[in-house]
Amino acid sequence: MRVSFRFSACGRYAACLSAGEDGGLQPEVWDFTRNGVRLLPGTADAGTQVLPLDGDRILLCRNENGRYEITELTEAGERVVAAGTGLVVHLNAGSHTSGVLAVGAAPDGSGGRIFRVGTGLEPLAALPPGVQGAGVPLGPGLLGFTRLGPYTAGPVMVDLVRDAWTQVPGAGPGAQLLAGSPRSGLMLLAEPRPDGYEVRWNHADGRAEPRRVTGIDGVLTPLAAHGDGRRFALRLDRGSRSRLAVLTPETGELTEPAVPDGVLHASAGWQGDTLRVPFTSPGAPGSVLSVTPDGFRLDPPARAVRARVEVVAGTEAVTYGDWRAADRVVIALHGGPQDAWRYAYDRVFAAIAETGVAVVAPNQRGSSGYGAAHRDALVGAWGGPDLDDVLAVAAAVGGRPRLYGVSYGAYLALLAYARRPESWSRCAVVAPFLSPAGLYAHADPSVRRLIDRLDGHSGPDVAPLAERLRPPLMVIHGADDPVIPVAHARRLRTLIPAAIDYLEIPGAGHSPLSEAGGAELTGRLAEFLAA
Repeated sequence: MRVSFRFSACGRYAACLSAGEDGGLQPEVWDFTRNGVRLLPGTADAGTQVLPLDGDRILLCRNENGRYEITELTEAGERVVAAGTGLVVHLNAGSHTSGVLAVGAAPDGSGGRIFRVGTGLEPLAALPPGVQGAGVPLGPGLLGFTRLGPYTAGPVMVDLVRDAWTQVPGAGPGAQLLAGSPRSGLMLLAEPRPDGYEVRWNHADGRAEPRRVTGIDGVLTPLAAHGDGRRFALRLDRGSRSRLAVLTPETGELTEPAVPDGVLHASAGWQGDTLRVPFTSPGAPGSVLSVTPDGFRLDPPARAVRARVEVVAGTEAVTYGDWRAADRVVIALHGGPQDAWRYAYDRVFAAIAETGVAVVAPNQRGSSGYGAAHRDALVGAWGGPDLDDVLAVAAAVGGRPRLYGVSYGAYLALLAYARRPESWSRCAVVAPFLSPAGLYAHADPSVRRLIDRLDGHSGPDVAPLAERLRPPLMVIHGADDPVIPVAHARRLRTLIPAAIDYLEIPGAGHSPLSEAGGAELTGRLAEFLAA
């Protein structure tokens, strides 16, 4: 499994984090000219940023506990380039002329600085307020951003030479800056519309382009601009899968090359006429998809697995195995709550399927990727329409399926288990909470903002229903979970102590199955669900 892919400006190199058997992540560099893949020494976590340099060198950036550190990693080892406090730093590939940049934002979004990365950090320009994350190279010494939060006056561009920023010409308040081409000066803008997206483009100097593309169906993510500035690669997420699109501004043509079913990462690299995009599917834990005018190639190739996307009781679901014929079926519920299962490699689902148990992972109402009405059905109705969908899926599966839920999905699984205890054979939850109101009282500000935004305060409380949660029941929770305090799992344990197979993982955070020791823990979970 590979995550956090980034490409060099020339498209020859890529870097990522590769997961080992124990779940730990190790930096990895790809050289597409030599067709070589090489692991580099050292370790990283899921929040570590990687950026390839020329040759077998990469930059790593870590942000933790208010401190940032940028290091250069080679086969010889790792050396610190810069470190400090008070900023959240993102690495930016920049352009061929500006080199590697670092965007350092204040945690409260009030501004920050843009630096050039060399032997240290060279300050270049002030960062506009409301900016988080890396920027879009627009031309020599020009970097673009889409502002977030209360700063919604539209995208901006920063002149690194003059240390000044202005709004992007012709961009409305709701526009997003998708991509830019330093060579042609074109910038790609998108605005949401009732029927999808409207994509248009203009020049960094303010010259408008008359052509637009409307009605783009799917959630839009920019991937890469070709070096000639005449082609832009985009990702279109539709339900549990994503598609590749290539936009040619000169003609306004939007094409979708043939690619296999799966999920594309949010980065890509052009090298000549070859577009490379990191790709994952149930049979491809971490591959690179190479698309040319003649077709595509997947490296390494996907292995054959019994997984597909289908509709169960009116809800799209990712399935493993034949749930219609299997004697044991797990219904898996995602977190978020406005997240979604994707048709991507999932180590937990793979482990469950290896035990001979079929998996049905529905994207019930509240999930993203199916339009605003589907996503927003959860607003003010936690444990309402989404729970109805889960129970309908269970009825369609028939028998007495097993339940597995993570985070909000764990809360939803407990509600479903308590609503119809006779319908289920067993239940396993990871990082559960008992009620949105109880979570709100003890959660950090980001979780409180989410509950406020989705009006989840009145969601049902599991505690009064605890007597209906009959065994067998497994509860897994990281002792240091910063998102959902472990106190929720501990209280659940006191409410039904005889029924719980309770696993509190010392030192683990919100995702204990993907942290250190996660492989063994996943095995225990799969064995429990298969019993």
